[in-house]
Amino acid sequence: MNVSKQMIEASRGKAMKSAPLRKALMNWFKLKGNCPYPEITDFGKWVEELLYHIGDMIKEDKDVTIDNLVAGLKVNAIGDPLAVKCSAALEKKNIQTDINCYVEEGMVYASVWMKHMVLDYVNEKAEEVAGKFKERGYSVDLWTDEEDASEITVNACIDFDKYVENQKKGGR
Repeated sequence: MNVSKQMIEASRGKAMKSAPLRKALMNWFKLKGNCPYPEITDFGKWVEELLYHIGDMIKEDKDVTIDNLVAGLKVNAIGDPLAVKCSAALEKKNIQTDINCYVEEGMVYASVWMKHMVLDYVNEKAEEVAGKFKERGYSVDLWTDEEDASEITVNACIDFDKYVENQKKGGR
């Protein structure tokens, strides 16, 4: 993907205007060794490299816009809003959770890991989360840990352009 320097700079500027995104990026950047491009020591340049990467991962030229680069950056830094919302709701129900979200090969991937010792309960909640993703057009599969059935991961994915369309409609 050939993304212009001007588009990257404009995307970086827009991303930095979002306090939650800026904070998430700064926290991620501080995890040197556990973040992409750990050799880059300048925060602004690091964000630009992430944006170039997002441009490559969006895949379709028609989908590479300033707004979409920022949307992809949000997925990678903060998470898919639906995954974040589901995780927060599960935490309130005393279920351990974690999320892993990223843009790759023209798709948005969103995983919600959950753990609770009551197997029927965690399975029921995993089905509910899977249903929420399916309602918004994601492909979904459930994975249960072979060694610990109390750990389930809901793996969801959606085409990047459909993800953006969902977000424009308020698709949490």
